[in-house]
Amino acid sequence: MCNNTKLKVLEVNDNVNVSGAGESVQITKYTSEEAEKKNNIRRIRQDDYIISDIDRACQAALADEQFYSIADNTVVVTVDPKGEIKVTGLPNQETNYLTEVNTSVYGESNSVDRFQSKGYKEGGNTTLTYSFDPRLYTWTAKVENTIPDSRYFSEDDPDAARETDPSVISDPMRTTIEVMAYTNEVPNMFKKYVETHPYFASQYELNFTVVSTDNGLYQRALDQALIDNDDKTPVIYMADEAFVKKYTTGSASSYACTYEELGIEIERKIKDAGIASYVADITRRDGKVVGLSYTADSCVFIYNREVAKDVFGDDKPETVEAALGSDWESFFRAAEKCKQKGYAIVSGANDIWRAVENSADRGWIVDGKLYIDPKREAFLDHAMKLVENGYTNGTWMWNEDWFTDMSETGPKKVLGYYGPSWFLNYTLMDHCGYRLDDYGNVQNWGTYGQWGACRPNVASFWGGTWLIANKKVLQDEKLKAGVRELIEYVTLDTSTTGLQYEWANDFFRDKSLYDSMHSVKTAVASAEVMECSDGKMDILGGQDAFPVFIDTAARVRGDNLTEYDEWIDCFWRDAVCAYTDGEYTREEAIQWFKDMLKQYDYFIVE
Repeated sequence: MCNNTKLKVLEVNDNVNVSGAGESVQITKYTSEEAEKKNNIRRIRQDDYIISDIDRACQAALADEQFYSIADNTVVVTVDPKGEIKVTGLPNQETNYLTEVNTSVYGESNSVDRFQSKGYKEGGNTTLTYSFDPRLYTWTAKVENTIPDSRYFSEDDPDAARETDPSVISDPMRTTIEVMAYTNEVPNMFKKYVETHPYFASQYELNFTVVSTDNGLYQRALDQALIDNDDKTPVIYMADEAFVKKYTTGSASSYACTYEELGIEIERKIKDAGIASYVADITRRDGKVVGLSYTADSCVFIYNREVAKDVFGDDKPETVEAALGSDWESFFRAAEKCKQKGYAIVSGANDIWRAVENSADRGWIVDGKLYIDPKREAFLDHAMKLVENGYTNGTWMWNEDWFTDMSETGPKKVLGYYGPSWFLNYTLMDHCGYRLDDYGNVQNWGTYGQWGACRPNVASFWGGTWLIANKKVLQDEKLKAGVRELIEYVTLDTSTTGLQYEWANDFFRDKSLYDSMHSVKTAVASAEVMECSDGKMDILGGQDAFPVFIDTAARVRGDNLTEYDEWIDCFWRDAVCAYTDGEYTREEAIQWFKDMLKQYDYFIVE
């Protein structure tokens, strides 16, 4: 029997007993004090979101090189209750700065009033002060608030803003954990941990320094901070795949302690979590793990199902995988089949470099000398074969024509790309033709949803962020315990409340309308987590790609990298490009490559 009883929207002080279908529902009456407290909590949360948005956008804007030259040492951004933003410290740059802020967060530049806070009380405002530290090449934010009852309210006690649970008594001697990163990704993970772990919040205070990697800024800032070894030196710092060897096994590795020294049963936990071996092997110093990443950025082969069906008969992952085979000979047989049907197997010759590089038996430096592994030298031949036979569209990674191929608007449709889950979620996602109209409806004019993922012919990885602990934590047991807790939460916790589970299942992000329309599933370092997660991706037409990522990550090597790979790779790719363009012969290209490296004194070039 349907109960047609109509319920009015209750005011907070209403107390009503609703009867129907033999059941009674009691709506509890709140006292005015309790109601005010609830309203304050709602408003404080709203304040948090607004402040977080402004801070995130400002940090992104401040990372731009131009602000280092035009800004004073302090930039102040003030948001008042009417939604107006005032900026000081950027002479004649206020309007451009607000445009940069809006673009950073929302991808648009025509809405200065995006940061209105309808929850602000009359007379209150929020001020974010960014101080520039020339030594670190970075900006540090301080939040001040004149909104009563806000968690950021600092009129009497600035530290009161940092409490996450009033029931927890804060230790007046909280230990400070200094963190340095090159994006807000890991700092936001740590912030969430603090917010959800009141006892930890009562014992520790986290300070974050975020420096862009542009033009080597992050490495220079981190190097100087490690050398200074003062109270601002990070005890947790991040390293990207491009320079992780430097800080874990290379020239700057002496500052880092092993995970074992932190008190982590690292080998057992790696095994229990099913961490891809390469993630740990990259950082092993004398056999001991110095850092771990929370993602496994193995490159699967991401293919266009319509092209695959036309070329190979069907679009099933196992069919495409069989066609690609497990070596370069089978790959080129598949390339010829694509050509016969009028398709390119990849967009450009550079697309296969990661797979070629990671297949090498030895790294670029052996016994202090440059070593060109035969499998890497073969890239000259592979690239020339791709170019001479018209197996590609002749694009270059990250150029506009490379992106164009993702939406099938290039010269020839492309079979696929080698890429990790971030490539799927962001690069391909942003260029395959997916968009929303003004009403939030999906407008797909390209290839969104028609991609698939299979094992590549050669396994490789691309990207990753490793967490490293400064050995100075070993001098303070409480500091060491706090650092260990944060690192384990991000890199080894396989529970449903751990970072990796939330990351894999897309539970962590604050989703905008655009983000909420599609799933963003990330391949994490733990196979254990992925095996119990939902890896279905909309861009892949609902395919669960996690099994493919797990299998591919298990085949990736981590023992053939050096700390100099980032710029050696650049010179090598340039040499190969010059060869395929006809600028150099094969021998001349190799000699040019060696000549470029001879100007550095890090190793011997014969």
